[in-house]
Amino acid sequence: MKLLRLALDESPALLQEELTHLLNLAGDERRDTELAALAKTAQSRSVSELKSLVFAAVGAGLASAAPLRPAIEAVFLNDPALAAMWRAAGGELERVATELGALLAHAERYRCAECGFSARSFYWHCPACQSWESFHSHAMVKLR
Repeated sequence: MKLLRLALDESPALLQEELTHLLNLAGDERRDTELAALAKTAQSRSVSELKSLVFAAVGAGLASAAPLRPAIEAVFLNDPALAAMWRAAGGELERVATELGALLAHAERYRCAECGFSARSFYWHCPACQSWESFHSHAMVKLR
């Protein structure tokens, strides 16, 4: 678990793929402690890292987790599209998070900064252009 936590601290882009795995390793008794630590770290680093954590949590069905509630509210209130969704849902954060989670479950989660190749899985080495460490977290929801 320590090794995975170090990897997530070093490369937050892995959160979308590995958050559930980390929480499974932590177990029910340490789940909230791990979520609180992840939220504190993300808030201290950057808004984009906080958004990554929130989207990873929403995608994993963790929107109702108490340690993440302030982070989720902050991200939702500071993003015009998410704030509009929240208002349209009558302030029901869980409803918005459930709908957003359903969309994110089918989203392409990563994009290569060099060539634009998108995938649901994280790659250290882009399969399209062969560049290293160019994959970044990116949610692209395809609406029909």
